[in-house]
Amino acid sequence: MNESNLEDRAAIHDLFTRYCCALDNGEIEAVVDCFTVDAMLKSPVIDISGRDEIRAFAGRFAAQRAAGTQFRHMVSNIAVTITGNRAAASAYLLVLISKDGNHRSLPPGRYACELIKEDSGQWRFARRTVFHDHHYTLDGIGRQTCRSGRPSQLPRSRQLGLLRRTSRPRAPGCRSPRLSGFGDGLSRFGSPFDLSKVHWMLPEIVEVSYAEWTPGRLLRQVFYLGEHRDKPATDGRRSPRG
Repeated sequence: MNESNLEDRAAIHDLFTRYCCALDNGEIEAVVDCFTVDAMLKSPVIDISGRDEIRAFAGRFAAQRAAGTQFRHMVSNIAVTITGNRAAASAYLLVLISKDGNHRSLPPGRYACELIKEDSGQWRFARRTVFHDHHYTLDGIGRQTCRSGRPSQLPRSRQLGLLRRTSRPRAPGCRSPRLSGFGDGLSRFGSPFDLSKVHWMLPEIVEVSYAEWTPGRLLRQVFYLGEHRDKPATDGRRSPRG
């Protein structure tokens, strides 16, 4: 094994570490930089390709971290086979998730990766597939998206008036919930209605990730991904499941 081969192996090992640490630390662009421009990622909860989708994926982890959920991706037993400027690599994977003083782990798994050494000499993932020993769920990380309104910066009393009386269009398929029982201080869920904790929406188009649509046409586990100033709110569409 020559010196160049040892350097390549060390670089690939380092790539695994940089990816896991960046994902856990909410460093979105550092995650994106680990992949080629047309890279593909597949796991039990995602099936994406290209840097834009990878950036959105990393953004969902960053949003989880900002909301108090800490992921720890740990890899071991990295095995690498190098052929010219390409490589195949596998690794064992264990993911720990901590929040509010509690933690859990995902089922044990492994990475199966294809890598390319680009002209710059940088190794990057071209394809990364994750396998786990059994099924699991991971709210807020899947690719389901919807167009919705972004939180207004107006005073809350003004926001309420806009939400209840505005004639400006909302994004189709993303209707604001009706607030039954508003007069008696209860929300539609039967709990106390606290205006200080409500984020009203103006009809401006943004992209969000979410866990699911409820039977009452509400979104569960919503995370803000970005604003689309280039499009009117009437262009908003509910994305198909996938």
